[in-house]
Amino acid sequence: MWGRIWGRSLFAAEVCSLHDSAPGNMHESVNSRVRKAARSGIMFGGAFAALALARAIPGAVTGRASPLLLVEGPLAAFAIFGGAAFLLLVTGAAINTTNSVDPKVSRWFAWLVAGAVAAFFLGFIVTMSTESPFRWGGVAAGLWAAVVLLAWGASRLSAR
Repeated sequence: MWGRIWGRSLFAAEVCSLHDSAPGNMHESVNSRVRKAARSGIMFGGAFAALALARAIPGAVTGRASPLLLVEGPLAAFAIFGGAAFLLLVTGAAINTTNSVDPKVSRWFAWLVAGAVAAFFLGFIVTMSTESPFRWGGVAAGLWAAVVLLAWGASRLSAR
């Protein structure tokens, strides 16, 4: 359904190689990269802001939610999702090679995020009987992130 509305899937991401994960083309100016990242961030954040607004309208109309939620919800959704997309594109963790909103995601970044989420839940489940399972979940996610970042750094140094 969303693919037909937006022409291409808004939420799809294609994994690319480490070589492709450089923060941009050597011939591309910084201003051009920032403008492209801003455009993609605005499109991505705008979609989530529209969803947040559509979700807030029934609550505000029926009186179950504050009318202020009609402003706060979309702004927060736009800031979180649009800002995240912008930062990922500017830093090179994701690359938008075409004028679409479907970025290519670095394999290292995908391993980092997916593994950290899995490690968090594993650490949380294993230590659920203790008084601080969230803390141990965070420790497990942090350790996973450290291992992936060390492996990424080692692979970058060995490639030189």
